[in-house]
Amino acid sequence: MIPDELLTQWSLSGKSEFESNAYNRFREVITACFDVEDIFLQGSYANSTEVFSSSDIDIVVVCKGPEYGSFGWESRLKKLKYQLYNSIKNYHNFRFTMGKKTIKYYGSPKYSPTDILPCIGFTNSNGERGIVFYDHRNNRLVFNYPKQHKVNGITKNERTNEEFKRMVRVFKNLRDSLIEEEIIRDNLAPSYFIECLLYNVPNPCYTSYVPDSFHNIVNWLHYNRKLFPQMRCQNGIQLLFNRYSGWDLGNCYMFIDAIVNEVLCDA
Repeated sequence: MIPDELLTQWSLSGKSEFESNAYNRFREVITACFDVEDIFLQGSYANSTEVFSSSDIDIVVVCKGPEYGSFGWESRLKKLKYQLYNSIKNYHNFRFTMGKKTIKYYGSPKYSPTDILPCIGFTNSNGERGIVFYDHRNNRLVFNYPKQHKVNGITKNERTNEEFKRMVRVFKNLRDSLIEEEIIRDNLAPSYFIECLLYNVPNPCYTSYVPDSFHNIVNWLHYNRKLFPQMRCQNGIQLLFNRYSGWDLGNCYMFIDAIVNEVLCDA
């Protein structure tokens, strides 16, 4: 059984001054070296679901170039990460490295670890504006809607009396604890998908007392698995479980089973 005090501790924000330092500084670095349309935060810090143990800064760089769907756009995406990296790698002696999807900065006493994601913008058939980037690990394009994700998260948080984001932090901290104890593998439950999963949990499950909310959510997830295939991401546009860029349903079930076994709730 997880102590109530620990659940409450896990619900607290993991933000510090170093995240804003990193975002503001790297925004300056990128705009000084590269031609961009937009730069903004996404991920845990943008959505206020950051935790102390595992969150880093995610910066989206929407680069100028061919519009999605026009001639040359896919070729541009494949090269974009290397072009941005080559432009910023030696700027003011910052040490960047190449990741599979992003350009990485591993942190310093002054700046938090940071992932920089180069992409281009696109508009889908319903008029929704999103981003698309190239995943070099899996050799595929990835489409996402980070601004819609952020707006919907704010609305969900308001409708749950500011409890939604607190509970996302709880589940992310619990995930990290399960990984540390070697109960689950480290790539079983990515933070983005945990946040989307909890977004689909009905608002009445969220109460003003963190331990009650936690057990409500665990039990709802355990007993309502038949609803999972129809769940949507927090952006409200994409299915949460899909074979292209979504969460594997089996991995989600393993994550929930591990939580149920860990907390010994009456499931």
